[in-house]
This record gives sequence, C-alpha cells and structure tokens, in this order.
Amino acid sequence: MDRSRTPELQQQSEQQPEQQQQQQQERQTRQWSWRTGEVPEDWRKGNVTLVFKKSKKKDSGNNRPASLTSIPGKGMDQLILGVIHKHMEEKEVMGSGQHAFTKGKSCLINLVAFYDGMTSWVDEGRAVDVV
Repeated sequence: MDRSRTPELQQQSEQQPEQQQQQQQERQTRQWSWRTGEVPEDWRKGNVTLVFKKSKKKDSGNNRPASLTSIPGKGMDQLILGVIHKHMEEKEVMGSGQHAFTKGKSCLINLVAFYDGMTSWVDEGRAVDVV
C-alpha cells in the first residue's frame, strides 16, 4: 500500500473515472440531440420561481417569474441562437433599422436615434407629428 497518498488524494483519484464517464455521457447526449433534433425531456423542463423586484415583498406585483432551466438546455439554447443569428446575418434577413434582439444594438439606441432624427427635423423647421 502506498502510504504517500493521503485519503483526500485517493478519494479524488477514485472520483475522476466517474466524472470522466459522466462527462462522456453528457457529450454523447448533446451529440445525439444535435443529430436527431430531439431534446431530452429533462432539458425542456424548468422550475419557475418568483424573483423579488422592488418595494414590499408581500405585494405579488413586486415579483417577476424566472425560469430556472438545466445547464445543458441553456447551452443548447445558446448554440441554436448563435446558428440562427449567423444565418440571419449572412442572408441579410433583418434590415439596419432592426434594433431589438440584435447584438450590439438595443431599443434604447433605436429610441435615441429616433429622437435625434425628430429634433433635427424640428431644428430645420419641418412639420413633425409624433403620437
């Protein structure tokens, strides 16, 4: 028996094959899901919980629902989102005026651009009617 190995090191070395086996199984599941287009049921499930926003905690209007999904499910979501986004950019599906759901742009930037355009029209003396 090797006395130089501490119980902690021995326990870690025994756990490594189990972790490697689990990681291999997760990889195989992801590959299967990608090939077949099917998603395991436990990846689709999420636990909905309330997250406190502001003010009084007892007021139900001060909470928002949040869905806690599985890590593999989130990973697949990001992967699929990336593929869809790349396709839409390459095929030029969205125009330059699209700000929401676009990387590097936001609704706030769109609002500022709109406001800038309207104020420049007002400065030029043009008629502006905004609802």
